Amino acid sequence: MVKVISSIAWSSFYKLGGILAAFFSNVILARLLTKEQLGVYFLTFSLVMFLAIIMRLGSKQTTLKTVTWARNHRIRISSLVTKILLLSLTSTLAVALVLVSGLGGWVAEEVFHSTDMSRNMLLIVVWAVMVSLAAPIGESLRALHFPGWGAAMDMSLCNILVILVLIGLYIAKYEIDYSGLLIIWVVVVTTINILAIGKLFKEASSFDGLAGKNSLNKKIRMALFQGAFPVFILNISTYLLVNASLWAVGNSLGHEEAAIYGAVIKLYNILALPLLVINMGLEPYMADMLFSGQKKRLMHILKMSASVGLSITLAVSLVFVVFGEQILELTYGGGFGEGYSSLVVILLGNIVNVWTGSCASLLIISSKERILAVLYVVGATSCIIVVILFIRRVGITGVAGVVGLSIALINLAVWFVVRQSIGIDTSAYLNPLRLRETMKTINA
Repeated sequence: MVKVISSIAWSSFYKLGGILAAFFSNVILARLLTKEQLGVYFLTFSLVMFLAIIMRLGSKQTTLKTVTWARNHRIRISSLVTKILLLSLTSTLAVALVLVSGLGGWVAEEVFHSTDMSRNMLLIVVWAVMVSLAAPIGESLRALHFPGWGAAMDMSLCNILVILVLIGLYIAKYEIDYSGLLIIWVVVVTTINILAIGKLFKEASSFDGLAGKNSLNKKIRMALFQGAFPVFILNISTYLLVNASLWAVGNSLGHEEAAIYGAVIKLYNILALPLLVINMGLEPYMADMLFSGQKKRLMHILKMSASVGLSITLAVSLVFVVFGEQILELTYGGGFGEGYSSLVVILLGNIVNVWTGSCASLLIISSKERILAVLYVVGATSCIIVVILFIRRVGITGVAGVVGLSIALINLAVWFVVRQSIGIDTSAYLNPLRLRETMKTINA
């Protein structure tokens, strides 16, 4: 139990630092850029994260599961990690080549109506490549029980370094343009990747000394490839569930409305932080407990973690409900308070999401990625269709309402499937007194 708490604590430290750094980066950028330019930046950041998902082809979550399996079965970790990184590099460069050959420029001009994005497409693609390669590196370190590095590689450390650079530029009253901002991101992510690769192979080598004579057998190769495609589809669906609505706003309502809605999504990321941190800290131990048959103990830990996450989420949500308009105005400037109603409706969906707990992560680790992928594809597709059909009538508040409702319904469906198929209830306790009983059961 101490290891689990320590894992969550380290993940919380890096993830919270990264989220706060990203938040304050946007505060500074709102003062360095016009609302139009800020909207283009939000669209660019969203596009980069989406491109990175496509480039890694589902290797993020499958890397965690596969390296954990190899560690528990005394397989040579360094050989496995090398194969994973080469696979990621191949898929990443293939997608990058397609983008720089003309597709990226077309998306920038025809979908986002931005000549700035089109002119800087090479920098955008390089940024996406670096983010894509960071995922298997970080997940491998997490599987080796270095949760801090795993959280840091999930954009957290990048956000922290970028905010430091932006603070320096703001103090020096240096005017930064859109291209300069992209260059900063590329340099920061590349530097972190280089340092993390060194750390990964150093730790992998230490595990090799405990391994058997086998390096990478057929069984573990199949474990890597079989789960990758459904996770790839799942990652795309999960990302589009929220971010496709931002793209629709930018395309149909303009870059200034995209800036306001993008600001709402950035604050939503803070609201989603508790469950995200819990999942990052728990996933390596969830895999270990499932492999060793400790299902009952795992359920108690998941319910306790979900309860803690729900308590934090409710407290933070209350702050945003009461002071949300002032927070938006203070953070991003005049006019951004228009996003208050959008923020309130989307956070309601997030409360349901946190209540259901780590059900999605448990399905992935239990090799039921296909079920999860189907649920998210159906939910995300329905959400996107409704948004596109009604966006001009309902505006950004209606869009946020559709997204919030979709988040709630999808996670309720996932929770139900986990409870029926695996026999584990991941939801939070509604009675706080149950937490004490759970702690006694876990420590018994």
